[in-house]
Amino acid sequence: GIGLRDKHLVSKDWLDAEKFPYAEFQLTAIKNSSSKSLETGKKVKATFVGKFSVHGVTKEVEAPGELTYFKESDKTKAKAPGNLLVARANFAVKLSDYGVTIPSMVVGKLSEDVDISVDFVASDANGGGNPCGTCNPCAAKKDNGKCNPCAMKDKNKKESPCAVKDNQCSPCAPKKK
Repeated sequence: GIGLRDKHLVSKDWLDAEKFPYAEFQLTAIKNSSSKSLETGKKVKATFVGKFSVHGVTKEVEAPGELTYFKESDKTKAKAPGNLLVARANFAVKLSDYGVTIPSMVVGKLSEDVDISVDFVASDANGGGNPCGTCNPCAAKKDNGKCNPCAMKDKNKKESPCAVKDNQCSPCAPKKK
């Protein structure tokens, strides 16, 4: 990045990263897929529905994207254990919709629309390859998020799952024997 620009972007005048340290996308549904099944290496177009949060504001968004499934192999094990699902999506947001105001000194020089890219890899592996064992680290609702490193802030705990000693799923904790 560009140092001075990055410093300005996270300042209180823009994104106020001290108060709102995260931008998050929570996937809630996948619809309009171009195929009803997944085949290894074949891309499937779909619409991702989710909640995008930035600057303390959360809004539902729909984004066109694609899914690609990879059956576990020696090649995929180099990335992560288990069968893998790669998801990619892109969407645009308007800064003012999220309470972000462009400072007057740069109005007209910057677009109010920001392009967002979401890329992730999911695995069906559990145990040794998954820091949460059989827990779901992405959406653990049935256990009140105790095993969700991303939900630590919801529990009024420290933001880093590595800094919470009683977090049974801390990716930084030694593996249980």
